[in-house]
Amino acid sequence: MSGNMRVKNTIVINGKVYDAITGLPAGAPDAISTPAHAAKPTVAHQAQTMSDIAPRRADTKAIVKAKSVHRQTQRSQTLRRDLIKHPAPQQHAQTRRKPTPGSIATSPHISKFAPHPQPIAKPAVSHATVSHQAEHKPAPQNHHKATGALSSRELKEKLIAERLAAVQNEPTHAHHAAPKKHNFFAQAPRVSSVLAGCFAIVLIGGYLTYINMPNLSMRVAAAQAGVDASFPDYRPDGYRFDGPIAYNNGEVSLKFTSNTNTSGYTINQKNSSWDSQAVLDNYVSKKAKEYLTYSEQGLTIYTFKGEAAWVNGGVFYTISGDAPLSSDQVLRIVGSM
Repeated sequence: MSGNMRVKNTIVINGKVYDAITGLPAGAPDAISTPAHAAKPTVAHQAQTMSDIAPRRADTKAIVKAKSVHRQTQRSQTLRRDLIKHPAPQQHAQTRRKPTPGSIATSPHISKFAPHPQPIAKPAVSHATVSHQAEHKPAPQNHHKATGALSSRELKEKLIAERLAAVQNEPTHAHHAAPKKHNFFAQAPRVSSVLAGCFAIVLIGGYLTYINMPNLSMRVAAAQAGVDASFPDYRPDGYRFDGPIAYNNGEVSLKFTSNTNTSGYTINQKNSSWDSQAVLDNYVSKKAKEYLTYSEQGLTIYTFKGEAAWVNGGVFYTISGDAPLSSDQVLRIVGSM
């Protein structure tokens, strides 16, 4: 390969010359084709360089930097729903179509078809106050407003008017059930039980008050008189307490009367500094010459002529009256005080 001549690799396709390396058109075919018997020129031996050995590529076009490739981000063209008025929903009044029973054609020559079952009528149930009627579905009506649907308020008013008209057209009952007479205690058993409980409480309270009233009265009288007086727990059969309790300054008096006659006895209690001997000397000896002495619960009791006298805790007790009390009854009265 000489330095004056440059090797070109080309290909001729359909009369056109193409570079075998780059594939680009190189020129006319007659300009590069060499005859088969062409004489070889003398070659001067010179130092080969890399440019002489490697095939030279075809000149490429100058690369021009694109300036308009990178542009600003295009603004979004999405529709802003928040700035647009929302479309109002349209309400269409729908009416149900009543189903019509289908008809089936049967041949007159076929007789095996069973007769249609008759519906069983249920007995009508009559109520005293409320009557449940079958719900009447509104029949489809021709709407005059074909262009627009009814609003919710108009539809509501229309349904109410139709319902009122249906109720007014319903037949009224010829007879009504007679009102029943309700018993107060049968209808309110709880009230009767509460009243019975209150009545029982009142009875028990009255009984307790009756029993404890003399004791309460005795406490009040003792406080007013200034005497440590007490009410006897024992009362002879046939005698009752004939109140109220009488009291004076330093003295309290209890009266008991017979249930069968006017006889009775009285218990007097008053403050005293006497002892048993002083009672005998100052009271019993002056009342009777004959007397009986009893000892009960550490106390000395003197009895004479159906009467009794004793002293206990600074209080002088006496029993007097026309009641025929026995010695045992007197001692039981003393022990109960």
